[in-house]
Amino acid sequence: MAVRSFNFFLLIYLTIKIADFSARAGINFGVIMSIISLSIIFQAILYWLFFGERLNKKMVGGIFIVILGVTLISISKSSEVLSDSNHYSDEEKSYYKYLAIALSVLNAAVSSFRAV
Repeated sequence: MAVRSFNFFLLIYLTIKIADFSARAGINFGVIMSIISLSIIFQAILYWLFFGERLNKKMVGGIFIVILGVTLISISKSSEVLSDSNHYSDEEKSYYKYLAIALSVLNAAVSSFRAV
């Protein structure tokens, strides 16, 4: 129970930091959410490794449809530019962008461990 609670609070903390870094980089948070949706792929890999679960064509197709849907919605809304990012240089924006993306992948990996 304590591990699940720690995992939950870690996910909340990572999401808050990711939102802050994406705002500083001037990128839409929806794009970051499409990266976080990679947790579906991480969960499928973990279930295959730990439980020997096999994926059929419907499951793989469903995973790609979900990720494609989140990505398309994020891209359609990515034209909104955050005004808070004007205070940072291009180098700082690039740093925050890479940091937000890396933390999003970490968030997806941590999120996938909630199910195990």
